[in-house]
Amino acid sequence: MKKFVLLLIVPVALVLGVQTATAQQKATSSVESNWNSFRTETLSGTITMVQPGAKAVYVEGSGGVSFQFLVTNKTRIEVDGAKATIDDLANQTQKQVTVTFVARPNGDMAHSITVSG
Repeated sequence: MKKFVLLLIVPVALVLGVQTATAQQKATSSVESNWNSFRTETLSGTITMVQPGAKAVYVEGSGGVSFQFLVTNKTRIEVDGAKATIDDLANQTQKQVTVTFVARPNGDMAHSITVSG
């Protein structure tokens, strides 16, 4: 009898586990596919570090909180009014910056990065 109950419990547990994993995967992919519908936010602060290879820019906002922004090919970068690249940002640490971004589950995506002064 104990073996029979165990044989019934194991398949049920496996099916429930697969259904839960599938539901979580669908929810995550739904959020990721609709990231353009997320609200754009703006942050001003100081550039603390730039990692061109990782396509990442770190900005310290008010209160000393550090934020990481992911840079894509669509990110508009401007330094003192001129178009720039992420490589150009590496020379701009400790300067004031304004970043317009969309918060995403896998990282904040920068839409624009504007360095002034």
